[in-house]
Amino acid sequence: MKIKQIIALTLIGGSIFFVNGVCENAVLVSAETNTVDEYFQVDGTVLKKYTGHEEHIVVPDGITVIGTKAFADVRKEIKSIVLPDSVVEIKAFAFVNSTLEKVICSKNLKTIGMRAFDGSKKLKEISTLEGVEDVASSAFTNTPWLAEQKKENPVLILGSVLYDAKNYEGDLEIPDTVKTINAGAFSYNKQLRTIVVPNSVESIGSNAFSGCSNLTSIDIPNSVTEIGAGAFYSCDNLEEIVLPNKLKTISQGLFEECTNLKKVVIPDSVTVIEPDSFRVCESLEVLEIPKSVKRIDGDFSEECPWIKNQLKKSPMLIINNNLILVGNLTEENGEKIVIPKGVKRISRRAFRGSGTTYIRKIEIPNTVTAIGTAAFTYKRIKMIELPNSVKYMGESVFSYCSELSQVKLSERLKVLPEDTFWGCKSLKQITIPESITKLEMDPFVNCNTLKDFVFSSKMKSVELAAFTNAKGIVIHAPKGSYMETVAKKANVTFKPLAINKTKAKIKKKGTVQLNIATDTTYTTWKSSNSSIASVNSTGKVTGKKKGTATITGVLYGKKYSCKVTVR
Repeated sequence: MKIKQIIALTLIGGSIFFVNGVCENAVLVSAETNTVDEYFQVDGTVLKKYTGHEEHIVVPDGITVIGTKAFADVRKEIKSIVLPDSVVEIKAFAFVNSTLEKVICSKNLKTIGMRAFDGSKKLKEISTLEGVEDVASSAFTNTPWLAEQKKENPVLILGSVLYDAKNYEGDLEIPDTVKTINAGAFSYNKQLRTIVVPNSVESIGSNAFSGCSNLTSIDIPNSVTEIGAGAFYSCDNLEEIVLPNKLKTISQGLFEECTNLKKVVIPDSVTVIEPDSFRVCESLEVLEIPKSVKRIDGDFSEECPWIKNQLKKSPMLIINNNLILVGNLTEENGEKIVIPKGVKRISRRAFRGSGTTYIRKIEIPNTVTAIGTAAFTYKRIKMIELPNSVKYMGESVFSYCSELSQVKLSERLKVLPEDTFWGCKSLKQITIPESITKLEMDPFVNCNTLKDFVFSSKMKSVELAAFTNAKGIVIHAPKGSYMETVAKKANVTFKPLAINKTKAKIKKKGTVQLNIATDTTYTTWKSSNSSIASVNSTGKVTGKKKGTATITGVLYGKKYSCKVTVR
């Protein structure tokens, strides 16, 4: 079988390319269909798909990207492929599970995506990867080429990427040609003790050193601007670390389960501490969080000395207007919690500390703008009112609050997140404020007594699963609204918004309860003559003296009226 070559004159990305000379099976490219002969399907300069049956393939010059799964549907075994120097990127899964034996790479190749050659069990030869700057950790898994490279090089460097050093033993000084320490490069290396990172390195990938249980020391230069999630997860013997002064984020799980970590120096370039970054850091003694940090979700262990010392001063640990942790409560001081004015953010799982099971009531000030994931989970609060200052909530904020029966959500929230009320078994009715236009997946799972839902006409996106497998549900919403369609699809009862009584007769000092649909939370009420009949904020009308008054309720901007006669 001869190598197939292409002669083509076409516009690719606005430029004209003439590809090599005339050779066997030469065909023209159709500019209209963007197809390079019958086998190469091209979109601009991206090779989207190859459908041929040649053993030896030469990709046409001018192609810059080998697209995702471009060679996934090859009808016959491929033995070799030549990538022209115009190719700068190979996308994810491009040659996954291929029969390739040899790859001649572009000299200008910069990026190789996730699982690009994964499972190519015959791949033994790759010509050059000297210019590579970004290569996914799974790009060459399950290939004999990678297995051989790892045998020859305990520190495998591809281009400027330190790709794999899982089998390196002892102390290491990384060469200054490296710009990136790849994701998982050292993961679960039990022999690595100390490491010096040169100032050529700009990024450290996720889980780069995770599980390096004997790592005792690492010097990170200020050239590093990014450290990925879980990079030092479960580094049991790491005791101290100074983070580089260009780092902006302490990523998720960065030091999780570093059980002997005692000191962390955070530079004032950092603005975010993501979830789980200090979880189970039980030996942490020194941590100075600079004023630059605006969001803190570290999930700090209540057992670490640093947290213990903070909670001795106050049962509410507040740093940079973040309520990080509530703990060290007793039955006497824990039944009611008043969050101080000035707090802007309630952190993820903030109410998980010791003694928080005593909490029955939480008062949230109107300075709070955000509430983190699972902030109040498993608390025994009976009612909660979120001030209208709250613009954001994470997932599962009230999950398993089994005694929660009354909720008022902020009227500035736009989305009701996933699992918000999971397991709130005492919740019977909920009104969704007009500002919320989307319900994410399963916000009401296992809310067994929740039957009445009130929605505005602004609701535009709902997962039907929110209303399945539950009996007796009623959706109250304006007639003709999106929620009427949802009710029909979910096979639940729909009722148009209406006041429960349009006329009522009561005696002096007698009462009648009004509501629109079942709402007693967001409707504003007014009496035309409060000396005859007054009405409170929840729609309860009280007769004062003989006469007639009109009680008006306003919900979602629409008025509903009841004529009340006091006898």
